[in-house]
Amino acid sequence: MGSSGAIPYGGPPPLPKVPAKDLRPRRLWYAVAAVLALVLTGCGVAVIVMTVKDAVASVDPDRSFPGGGSRTFSFTAGEDKAIYVSQPGKGRVRCEIPRMPAGSLTKPDSSFQLTAGSRTWERVFEVKPGSTGEYTLTCAAEGQAEFALGDKPRVGATGWAPSSERSACSSPRWPQP
Repeated sequence: MGSSGAIPYGGPPPLPKVPAKDLRPRRLWYAVAAVLALVLTGCGVAVIVMTVKDAVASVDPDRSFPGGGSRTFSFTAGEDKAIYVSQPGKGRVRCEIPRMPAGSLTKPDSSFQLTAGSRTWERVFEVKPGSTGEYTLTCAAEGQAEFALGDKPRVGATGWAPSSERSACSSPRWPQP
């Protein structure tokens, strides 16, 4: 028989025996894994805390006004805003911004609620200003209600809002739907 590179009868030679201690990870790798787990957990908690803090800060209750009333706000073209209402129970609300172009005030596709202090605020309209300027917002409700202007949530109806503060753990801003 020639040497054609075929394996001789009986199969391949046995593998060398490696001691079990050489196969196990060293203690250093357990420490690296524990530190990595702690850092990632800390980053996750920090992102959640910042997001919840920013969601609560998205409504400006200090500049709220009662139903049937109006208030003048400064709008910037390209910066979407949201109109929030705080009222007992559900009821119809109506808002208008007379000098703003038609189509600037729309109903949102999803719901968004948050509680700040003792008040629950629900997003009822979104404002997409076409030009920068001072505009008067007038709102009314069927019952007693308080209205406020705030930031539009950026990630659907989950309660997650944009973060103006960045940290080493945070990810890039999520795309708007």
